[in-house]
Amino acid sequence: MDRQPLIAELVENMGFLGRHIFMSHAGKGLKKGAPTRAQIGIMLVVMHAGASSVKELAGKFCMSSSAVTQLVDGMVKEKLLKREEDGKDRRRIAVSLTEKGKKVVLKAKKERLAHFTTLLTPLNDTELKQLHNIQQKILTHLS
Repeated sequence: MDRQPLIAELVENMGFLGRHIFMSHAGKGLKKGAPTRAQIGIMLVVMHAGASSVKELAGKFCMSSSAVTQLVDGMVKEKLLKREEDGKDRRRIAVSLTEKGKKVVLKAKKERLAHFTTLLTPLNDTELKQLHNIQQKILTHLS
């Protein structure tokens, strides 16, 4: 198979996997007050990047600052995030995780790991290592 059709098929397969993952989580644990996927995404970024401004989060998610503000407002109300003045620049308001937010993110990560463990069951250990190496090569190229 030529390179371009193979890449097109890989893109289609990745899209299918993404939709499968999204749909497998749709409706699970979405009780009233549970964080949305977008909220979980913001909390994951804040967990890994540390306290961030709304503008920084908007840039990372390619969203408007007002859309991120709405998400953050809901999470502050639910005590998942907190706003704090930056010690160096009082004009900058940073968003950080609360203890409740950390617990929610860790639970979401645990559920995602369980789902991916099931999803990758057909691969043997050698194939998992190959997939890991391929991912690392792509990530290194992106850096």
